[in-house]
Amino acid sequence: MENFENAFIENGWDLQSCIISKRQHSTIEGIYEIEYGLPALNREGNIIPGELKKVRTPKTVYDPKIISDEQILKWGEEAIKNG
Repeated sequence: MENFENAFIENGWDLQSCIISKRQHSTIEGIYEIEYGLPALNREGNIIPGELKKVRTPKTVYDPKIISDEQILKWGEEAIKNG
């Protein structure tokens, strides 16, 4: 989740104004699905205030304060094995 947030901060974008929705996973605490948009740009490449270009695919993130990197890696490996 921190990497996702940092990508916005590093570009100087207001994270809260770019998040459309944030939903917690129904059974796993610390996993979130985030629908978001990126600031819309005009022809000169300047941000158009108040306008977002919605990203089609939501981002699934985890909170490392709740779920360790090792646990996420383990779940990923299990998912690959169980296809």
